[in-house]
Amino acid sequence: MPTCANAAPMAMARCQFARLTSAPGWRQSWSAYSRDLKYSGHALPCASIHTRRGPATAKVWSSTGSTGGSVRSFWRKWDKAMAVAHILPTNRNEVTEGQSFWLDVVRGMAAMLVLLAHTRAHFFAGWSEGLPGVPKLILAPFYILTGMGHEAVVLFFVMSGLLVGRRFKPDIDAATVNMRKYTIDRLTRIWIVLIPAVIFSVIAAYILIAIYGYSYSGTTDRCQPRIGDILGTLLFLNEGYLPTICSNGPAWSIHSEMHYYLLWPLTVFAVSPSTKGRTRILSGTLLVTVIVCLLLFDSFDEKNTLILAPIWIAGAFLNRVPTLRLPLWVLGGILVATMAAPSFGAWKGLWPLSDCAIGIAALLFFARARAATLCPKSAKRVAAWLAGISFSLYLTHIIIVTGIRTVLEYGEGWRFPITNLTPQAWLLYVGTVGMAVAFAQLFWGCSRRIRRRRGVSFLETESVANAVTSRRNMPICRQVLACTKGLENHNRNHALASRPGAGPRNSLPARNGLS
Repeated sequence: MPTCANAAPMAMARCQFARLTSAPGWRQSWSAYSRDLKYSGHALPCASIHTRRGPATAKVWSSTGSTGGSVRSFWRKWDKAMAVAHILPTNRNEVTEGQSFWLDVVRGMAAMLVLLAHTRAHFFAGWSEGLPGVPKLILAPFYILTGMGHEAVVLFFVMSGLLVGRRFKPDIDAATVNMRKYTIDRLTRIWIVLIPAVIFSVIAAYILIAIYGYSYSGTTDRCQPRIGDILGTLLFLNEGYLPTICSNGPAWSIHSEMHYYLLWPLTVFAVSPSTKGRTRILSGTLLVTVIVCLLLFDSFDEKNTLILAPIWIAGAFLNRVPTLRLPLWVLGGILVATMAAPSFGAWKGLWPLSDCAIGIAALLFFARARAATLCPKSAKRVAAWLAGISFSLYLTHIIIVTGIRTVLEYGEGWRFPITNLTPQAWLLYVGTVGMAVAFAQLFWGCSRRIRRRRGVSFLETESVANAVTSRRNMPICRQVLACTKGLENHNRNHALASRPGAGPRNSLPARNGLS
């Protein structure tokens, strides 16, 4: 139960008392306590209270009245204060605990699907070639499961839009957005994994060339990354303006991801009514310039940035997606079915439609996950671990997969692709997957230390997940009393600190992960 220990000071929100809006009975309970509070002229912490029926909405009412323009003016100031203090309000825009769990599950499973797809594609023959002696009915589940690589990347785009795009609402005030902090945060999250992954892949490619004379990459047997391709990948100019580095093919999606990080804020600033004229003109000009460059230079295929852009942007509007009254497992089954559909002949070649279907199914699933019940702690830990290594696994697994194939094919004389489904072939497949996961874990552990030094969270949901605890069965009266006690202590310490000769007091509670 987050109490005032999870709150941050609200410098711009000045009011007379706080009131909790939830069920009618609970509203009366909170109002009874709020009448004894006198905070006129003092800055209140933002109390984030969670109840059995889900997160409640903490509203602060102005002392000047509760109707008309004064209320609207107050809420505009409140929104600005929330943005300045970097606090996520407890409403539909917040990632709930159940939604955070399922985001972790889907993120981890998507990274595993990419790994399974690439390992099978580099080691085994395709479905059309078949494996002699093995009925296709038995092989069908394996090939369907390992054929969802591109669909898993589409899921990544939906989740990225959900977690990053929701920060920029169409009615956002550009003056409250710290674009410098946003840019540094985005670049840090990407570069802290991308730069080491690219360096490792380049070193591995040249070592294999020096030893065996070959370096298999999927597109060529002699992968020798050039300096232009390396810089293009690191500066997110790959796939559209420069070739993606041959030693790390999955890095193509980073080009699209970074363009979405740029295009969406520019779009919001260009159409937002609160944007000033100069900012609107500059945002619109940059937006048109980037779109024209993508139209001219980006390849027209399933990796096209502009074609996949609506899927990413749709994630930003998750709070407006209606919650269907269907069980979560039904929506999960629909999501899996839409991801598996492109493996069948009827959907082949219709990748724009299939990608849109995956995006819609994912949005409905995550919208329903807002009210999902909590899962056991063991499952939560596994999901958090998979989600933690997902980005490292996505960018480093190809180094292990292509390296093992190069060593076996050009060093040990193996013949690829494998057409005989022997126990040795299965052992190779499972062993490669295990080695890729272990390497990603090691990679993630190293980047984790760097991120902690810079104060950057590993997941977009981490700062929210830290503020949401599992102790939601505490009676509402105890929750209200706890927050009331915290507010009274804050007011008393504020009065002591304002006395003549009193030194500064750090009376405000810790933010406990809210950033």
